[in-house]
Amino acid sequence: MQVKRSVLQKLSTNELNSYIKDDSRFVPEAIEMAFEIKKNERNIQFSKIETTRIKNLISSKIIYHENEEKKNSFEPNLVEDIEENNEVPKLHSKTEIIFHSSVFFSFIGAVLLYKNLKKIKDMILFHYVILVLFSLSMLVFDYYLYEYIVNHQEELSHIKYKRFGNLGIFITIRGIANLILISLIWNYFFGKDFKYKELK
Repeated sequence: MQVKRSVLQKLSTNELNSYIKDDSRFVPEAIEMAFEIKKNERNIQFSKIETTRIKNLISSKIIYHENEEKKNSFEPNLVEDIEENNEVPKLHSKTEIIFHSSVFFSFIGAVLLYKNLKKIKDMILFHYVILVLFSLSMLVFDYYLYEYIVNHQEELSHIKYKRFGNLGIFITIRGIANLILISLIWNYFFGKDFKYKELK
């Protein structure tokens, strides 16, 4: 997100102070800009200790944001929980929903999707139908997948013994199915370009 210097220049000195506090939720560019405006344009003196603290704050923010960008590469619509994104809703991430549906039960994924949807829009009957069908379809899929693995031990033995095991094969295939279904449901409910913050 681009930071406009002209916007920060209009702020009072007290307002700029919130940018350089240790608990600042602004991006590193905004923190650095606020520091420069106070120091160079408003002639506010900073001690060496205070200057070092602010520079360390900027450095730590840069590292944090770089790590967040790497983490969010799987979900490009997931934005950081910073001051500039205050209006963006907090939701359970798509990754979290897929994980719980794959490792535990699809019902958990349906509940998390329901919680997300309830925050964004009014629920209608069709939304409930989709979530119930998702849970039931994955239960049926799990049953037939398990039956297939049990009945094809020999064909799967080279995969099973070398890398995974029955449970590993089951969760891997189940995870792929959940990824496809949840992505389709997510895009239908929220749209492909819907921005959100991760609920922690």
